[in-house]
Amino acid sequence: TTHSYIEALKHKTKAKLAEELGAQSLTREEASKKISDILKSAGSHFKTIAETESTKVRNLGKVAGITKVAADMGVTDPYCYFITVKDSKVCKFCLDAHTTDGNIPKVYKLSEIKISYLTKEERGHMCSVSGQHPRCRCSLVMLPAGYGFKNGRIVFIGLDHDEYKAQKN
Repeated sequence: TTHSYIEALKHKTKAKLAEELGAQSLTREEASKKISDILKSAGSHFKTIAETESTKVRNLGKVAGITKVAADMGVTDPYCYFITVKDSKVCKFCLDAHTTDGNIPKVYKLSEIKISYLTKEERGHMCSVSGQHPRCRCSLVMLPAGYGFKNGRIVFIGLDHDEYKAQKN
């Protein structure tokens, strides 16, 4: 998939260069500026592809680990949540989908989390291992039995505690 995105970017960049440079007479400086602008844009798109695919691979690796640990514990559909980076760059899609109030992580069953990318309509109310959006920085984590959240932090509450059910009530 990543290779396909990079190949598409390569072809788009070549087409853009041909379109911008071949359609008009340009001075050397004008041509140099257009080339620089187009390559800068391609570099930005490449960075988006790399960051987005890295999040997907990181979280898919976590799914494999979570699935293995859960199976060893006899759990068929483990509880998970996303760690959301809460800084000036955090977006509303991540806060809406990953937290109950901007602070407490929402708990999901692993089966409720999509693997594929989300559509624009799904962002904010569904979750995906592939991220909420391009350049998403949120990370998937398994919630162990008996644990929950207090003041936005994970804590052991008790052996009979079920955070998933507590959040649904």
